[in-house]
Amino acid sequence: MLLEEECSNSEKHCSDYLHLILTEQLLLQGCTQEAQESLERVSNEYQNNAAIFWGWLSFLRGENEQAIKYYKDALKAIKKATGKRQIYFNTIGGLFFILALLKDGSVQHLREAKEYTSLMSRQGDHWLRFTYGRLKMLLQVHLGDITQKQFVVSGHISSVEEENSLQTLFCSLCLYWMDAERMFEKSSSW
Repeated sequence: MLLEEECSNSEKHCSDYLHLILTEQLLLQGCTQEAQESLERVSNEYQNNAAIFWGWLSFLRGENEQAIKYYKDALKAIKKATGKRQIYFNTIGGLFFILALLKDGSVQHLREAKEYTSLMSRQGDHWLRFTYGRLKMLLQVHLGDITQKQFVVSGHISSVEEENSLQTLFCSLCLYWMDAERMFEKSSSW
């Protein structure tokens, strides 16, 4: 509430960075209209930094192609700023890029998502490393490596009390997608 008050008060100047923090919180709460309004207050000079949030917002609104475009623009900006070729988002928003690529379903986008999840799952100190690892297994199955399916299906899903809630959510989604795939296999064989 304090952050919202600070950023919406027209008498005070709220930094672009605070607007992005507010946007992230609003997106996590599902407040897409308020998130858009917050993103619209970000200065033109800082819009490269806002692109990941525009991608996340677009994904939540079902605008998958637009989401992928925003995310790719954000990655280009990060690569240009850092000079690194192998880099990925260090925020929660990066998970939703993987979902957008997964939703697209093309082999090219699935391979791209697998590259990003591989990179992030190798980051020993990243707090979402395990989540990216599970998404990587799911992507491998979607790309034809059915040996990974058993790891997803039999993998432990930590409770919210044991780990962060995003890990629990994404591991549960991966399991659901494996079961949904199995249900499809059974129905198509009838």
